Amino acid sequence: QVMNDDFPIPETGILGAPFLRENGVSINFKTSTLSIEVPSHQEPPEPQKIPQPIIIQPRSETLIPVVTNKEDGTTLLIHAQTIGEKGILLGNIVNNVKEGQILVSVINTSE
Repeated sequence: QVMNDDFPIPETGILGAPFLRENGVSINFKTSTLSIEVPSHQEPPEPQKIPQPIIIQPRSETLIPVVTNKEDGTTLLIHAQTIGEKGILLGNIVNNVKEGQILVSVINTSE
């Protein structure tokens, strides 16, 4: 599953069949579409308490560790979303839990 250079992701990547299966990805070659199965009974995550505020400098990207109750080695997929104030974005994340946490990329698009 090697992506062409024009595929809209910022980095080069190879997604193997095991990753696609584990994340409920379906590929329809007839229609050239890819879909991800999202469980309908999924509970929203509990908010994490942060001991001190995290400041994301304007026009920058910051990696932030987020605590999770998932087992180490678990692969998590987090879809991009706006968080907090306007201009603060959480990027698409595919990462493994390590030492009870996962690193997420937060971007501040403000000036």
